[in-house]
Amino acid sequence: MKLQDYKKFITAAFVNNTRRGFADWRDCGGLCMDVIEGLEEAKEGLCAENRYANLFDLCNWTYVKWSNTDKDDSNGETQDFCACVYDIWETVYTEGEQSLSHKQMLDILLEHLDGRVYDYMEDEIYDFILKHFKSEDELAKKEQSLLKAMDDLRRQIPEKEILQYSLHVKEEYYVRVLADQKRPIQEIREFLQSGDRYTNKELLAQIETEYGNYDEAIRLYREQIDSRPDSYWSDGPRKALMEI
Repeated sequence: MKLQDYKKFITAAFVNNTRRGFADWRDCGGLCMDVIEGLEEAKEGLCAENRYANLFDLCNWTYVKWSNTDKDDSNGETQDFCACVYDIWETVYTEGEQSLSHKQMLDILLEHLDGRVYDYMEDEIYDFILKHFKSEDELAKKEQSLLKAMDDLRRQIPEKEILQYSLHVKEEYYVRVLADQKRPIQEIREFLQSGDRYTNKELLAQIETEYGNYDEAIRLYREQIDSRPDSYWSDGPRKALMEI
C-alpha cells in the first residue's frame, strides 16, 4: 500500500469517531481502537517492505492529528495511543536505520517539540529521546535543544507563571543529558542545588549512584527520608537505599 492509503484509513477513523471534530467519551474508545489498528497494520506492511521512513512519517503525522483532535479521553485512550506510537518508534530505531538514520530520526522528533502537540504528549517524545540517541553528537544536539527550550520558558515566565513547572521538567531532562555526557559531577551538583525542589535531591542521588558516589547518594536519600519521614514521598528513597 502507498503511504497515502494508510493516511486515508486513519483519517477515516477520525472522521467516523468524531462529531463536529470532537470525540466524546462514547466515541473515543472506538477512535483509539481504529487508529491503533491502522498503525499496527501499517507497521506490519511497511516493515515487511523495509519502509521504516514511511512508517515513522505516518506515526508522527498521526501523533499530531491525535493531539489536535478534541476528545474526552478520560478512559486512558491517549495513554494507549501513545504506547502504540512509542512501540513503533522503538521498532524504527532498532530495525530501520538503513532506511532512516538515527540522526534523521532525532532531528524529526526534535522538530515535533515546537508546540505542535500538547505538553503531556511532548513528554512522551522527550522520554523516548532521552532513553535513546546516546552518541556524542546526538547528546550535544539534545543539550542545545533543551537549553533553547529553557531560555524560551524563562522569557515567558514573568507573564505566565504557570510555565514554571514546565521549566522544572525541562531542567530535569537537561540534567539527564549532562549525566549521559558524563559531565563533571560538580557541574551537575551546582545546577541541581541552585533550586530547592524536593525532586532535585532525588535526581541528584540517582546520578550520584550512577557515578559510583554511593556515600553521597546515601546521604541525599537519608536527607529526603528525614525531611518527610511519614510521607509516601519517602518510599522511593527507602527503596533506593535498600538497592544500594
